[in-house]
Amino acid sequence: MKIMDYRVKIVDLTDSGEGIGHIDGMTVFVEGMIPGDLGRVVITQKKRTYFLAVLEELVEASGHRIEAPCPYAASCGGCQIQNIDYREQLNIKKKIVADALQRIGHQQDFEVFDTLGMTGPYYYRNKSSFPVSMDRELGYYKKRSHELVAVEECLIQGRAMNALLKEIRVLIRESRIPIYDEKRHKGLLRHVVIRESRQEELMVIFVLRKNKPEELLPLVEKLKKSDSRVSSVYLNVNPSKGNRILGYENHLLYGKEVLMDTLGDFQFRISPNSFFQVNPVQTEKLYEKVLEFSELKGHETVFDLYCGIGAITHYLAKRAKKVYGIEIVGAAIDDAILNTRENQIHNIEYLLGRAEEEIDRLINSRIRPELVVVDPPRKGLETKLIDKLIDIKPDRIIYVSCKPSTLARDVRIFTQNGYTLGKVQPVDMFPHSMHVETIVALYKKD
Repeated sequence: MKIMDYRVKIVDLTDSGEGIGHIDGMTVFVEGMIPGDLGRVVITQKKRTYFLAVLEELVEASGHRIEAPCPYAASCGGCQIQNIDYREQLNIKKKIVADALQRIGHQQDFEVFDTLGMTGPYYYRNKSSFPVSMDRELGYYKKRSHELVAVEECLIQGRAMNALLKEIRVLIRESRIPIYDEKRHKGLLRHVVIRESRQEELMVIFVLRKNKPEELLPLVEKLKKSDSRVSSVYLNVNPSKGNRILGYENHLLYGKEVLMDTLGDFQFRISPNSFFQVNPVQTEKLYEKVLEFSELKGHETVFDLYCGIGAITHYLAKRAKKVYGIEIVGAAIDDAILNTRENQIHNIEYLLGRAEEEIDRLINSRIRPELVVVDPPRKGLETKLIDKLIDIKPDRIIYVSCKPSTLARDVRIFTQNGYTLGKVQPVDMFPHSMHVETIVALYKKD
């Protein structure tokens, strides 16, 4: 069979970082190429509406191409665009947001602000999850696989975590704890999760298939002596099959129950399963921008939906009369209440339950918001909740999104039902990846 190669100019990127070009009028996706690259490629698969290809020779490099500083960048699935200069990464993310709002959201005549980036876009992550391979290596999975890339140092995770990772790797190699085999669903140790505070205190979470603390205790004793920054060690039990990392059952084996971390003027309790943004430097910019877009004057009632442990809620409380934080996860609400008490804030009330149901209870108690802030998961807002917000008609809605396509879908519905799109601000929470966080302000039409 004759292998055909083609010259392709890359014009765009997919959501997962593959280069997009065209061959004979067909779209082609090429791993490892970036916009502006000209390359000789070989087609590996022909689908009905597109081709897949691999790069054989880079004929002409894009002006934005750089040498990725990480030795694992080409194989590890963590950083898709580390080979693009950082300023251009920010431009790409702005374009992703603008394109989604125009193409999916059907928006016209709107402005997207420049992406808020980092001064030094490395060593920013405060949490990492490391699968453990059958040969007792720790690292990350290769792109689109469960084949492990053993990583000695990760350039985007915190420095204290990198140092501890080396210690834990040695301890696991020396231990006798059975490693989890995902194909046979046998063994115990599945993942090691490390969380790091800005004070470089560390929480270590060993994820086991069963609650077998005796298997971990010798390792924990050595870990306590190896790094004084380890403030707590947990056993997390995850008996399920599949890709979920953490289970719902936690057992403290050593140290403090929570990790304390700071954002702005506030302190927050971080439990093993707590959702807490992984880039604290950019999170402060994100939340300050949410506060700016909120345009609070001090007399307003605010509903903060998907409030989690209360981080955005705290920022809003600085300028609002009253903030109601609504969350469906009980453990998050427990932490939120304790965080508010710790920070001595008195104008926040938390409600546990589905957002649309708790909104009904508040409205029936004659409590109506001037502002609603939503920060949903990647799937966006539920239809019932969108309908509820359109029904109660707050003056402003601030939408914080981690997926531009679902944001654009929801913005389209709001703008078809009495709202207009205002400010749009991308924030680079995950440098060197294709992910982008976005804040939009929606205003009720007069």
